Amino acid sequence: MERYAKQLCEKYDLVIQEELLGGLNNDGVYRVRNDNSVSLILKIATKPNTIAEIAMNLRGYQALRENSLSCVIPAIFFHELSAQQAMIITEDFGDNFLTQITNTKHPVNFYQNLSSELERIYLLSRQSGCHGREKIISIISLVIEQYEKYLFMHMDKERQIATALHTLQSSIAVDSLSFCCFSDWDFTPEDIYLTEAGLKYSDPHDDILGVPIIDLACFSALVKLYGLPEAETGYEVLKQLALEKVPALLSIDKQLALKLFFLGRLLQRFLSARFRFEAQPEQAHALFAEGKMYLEKITQL
Repeated sequence: MERYAKQLCEKYDLVIQEELLGGLNNDGVYRVRNDNSVSLILKIATKPNTIAEIAMNLRGYQALRENSLSCVIPAIFFHELSAQQAMIITEDFGDNFLTQITNTKHPVNFYQNLSSELERIYLLSRQSGCHGREKIISIISLVIEQYEKYLFMHMDKERQIATALHTLQSSIAVDSLSFCCFSDWDFTPEDIYLTEAGLKYSDPHDDILGVPIIDLACFSALVKLYGLPEAETGYEVLKQLALEKVPALLSIDKQLALKLFFLGRLLQRFLSARFRFEAQPEQAHALFAEGKMYLEKITQL
C-alpha cells in the first residue's frame, strides 16, 4: 500500500504529510502536499470493496452536482479507477465534524450551524418524485437484512420480532411520500465538515435523494452514542429539524414523520449492534434491545 501511495505521489508531484485514520472501506488515506504547498487528501484502494467505495463516491459526487449540490462536494483534482486499484485526490477540508465538535468551546453553536446548513441543502435539492418512497422501502429492507443476516441468531433466536419487521412497510405509509431532497443514511460525523464556505460532504453514496428524517435520526443517535459534547442539546436540535422543518418542506404529516424518525433510530441501533457484537457483546445486546423498542413504537403509532 505504501508503495502504491509513493508511486502516486511521484506521478502527481505530491509529498505525504501524514497518514489519516480511514474507515472500513479505505485501504489508505493520506494528507499530502502538492508543489504549491497546498494540502490535499489522497485516498487509495486495492481491494474489491474499497475500489467499489471510491467508484460509489465518484457516482455520488456526480449525483450531487446533478441535483444542485455542487456546493457540498470537495474539489476533485485527480482520480483513477480500474479493476485492480483506484485513487482519488481531493480538496482538504481540515478537521471533520467529529473533531470540530470535540475541540470547540461552543458545541451548541456547531449543532445549530449544522442544522441551518442541512436545512439550506434540503431546500436546494427539494423535488417531487418517487425517490422518497423508494429510499424508505430500501431502508426497511436494510433493517431486515441486519436482523436476518447478523442479529437474530445471536439476540433473538426465537424470532420474536421477525413478523413485525417483515410487515414494517405496511406500518409506514410510504405511498404518501411525494417529495424528496438530499438524503444519505450513512451521513456521519466523520464524513462532514463545517467550513467557512458551508457544509461539505466527502463520502456520498450514489443514491443521494430520499427523506432525510432517516439521516437525522441516525446522526442524532450517533451524537449520543459517541458521547459528544452537549449531546442532549445536539440531539434535540437535530430532532427538531427532523420532526418539524423537514416534514413541512416535504409535505409529510406528523405521525408519518415520527414513524420515519423511529425507523432511522431502529436502523442505527441494529447497525451499531451488528458492528459491536464480537468486541462489545453487552453493549450490542443493549443496542438491539433499544432497536426493538423503536420497532414497537412504530407499530403502536
